[in-house]
Amino acid sequence: MFPTELYALISAPDAEFPDITYNLFITAYMASLLEIRKTKDAFYFFAAMNLVNAYVKKQDIPEELKRKYTFKKYVARGCEQVLVKEIKDVHVYLSPDVTYVKIWGVQFSFHNIVLSRLLKQFMHSPGNQVQEWAGVRLQPPAALIFEWALQHSVPDGWARIATREV
Repeated sequence: MFPTELYALISAPDAEFPDITYNLFITAYMASLLEIRKTKDAFYFFAAMNLVNAYVKKQDIPEELKRKYTFKKYVARGCEQVLVKEIKDVHVYLSPDVTYVKIWGVQFSFHNIVLSRLLKQFMHSPGNQVQEWAGVRLQPPAALIFEWALQHSVPDGWARIATREV
């Protein structure tokens, strides 16, 4: 479960957060290869995709990296895995403009992901329970959230590569 104290910190309007390092970005980007099997896998995956999203939006990253930016298809694939496997305690809400994924009280949001046939079917199904935006921007504290995920929700058998220098 995501700690209440950490959620309070990331929710504070005047909080300052650490920058995202290139090493942390690469570690998070590697999560796009992850097969989601459990709730903790889903938290790790979506925390990683949130960090990737925040990193590529920075103005000072190389243009080549921005061109290779394909994280939204990974988010879509992660949502598909959660839905097909019916991962416990992971709530996905899809709309044409925004996708919300709520895990352990933390709501990740991603705009304009590519919706596959499966995701479109889910979007129009009774299982697509409406979520209102929780009002907490998770991109500014993306490094803090992902660091917590590295410590507490690394999937079983997943190498902890965050300590290696790239």
